[in-house]
Amino acid sequence: MRYLAILILACSCATPIPPRLDWPIVAYPLSAQILERADVTMAFEDLLRKASYGRLGEERAGFLVLDGDHFRLVLWPPTHKYHAEEWRGKIP
Repeated sequence: MRYLAILILACSCATPIPPRLDWPIVAYPLSAQILERADVTMAFEDLLRKASYGRLGEERAGFLVLDGDHFRLVLWPPTHKYHAEEWRGKIP
């Protein structure tokens, strides 16, 4: 799981959660401070567990959504495609 967090961190910039977000928001930069939060760690652990820790040929994906002052995972519906996943619909 640390490798996933490092990869995400490497692709983002280090900024704290702003007091107000403008909607719609498509992406939010993740920092080391955010990745160390218990709610974010639990969301990534849940996603990895649902993906069988990479042992299956199916992908699993989800959105990490800021809900008030907590993050929560919104899983994508599984398409059961081999090494692929896609999202159709409104971004939460």
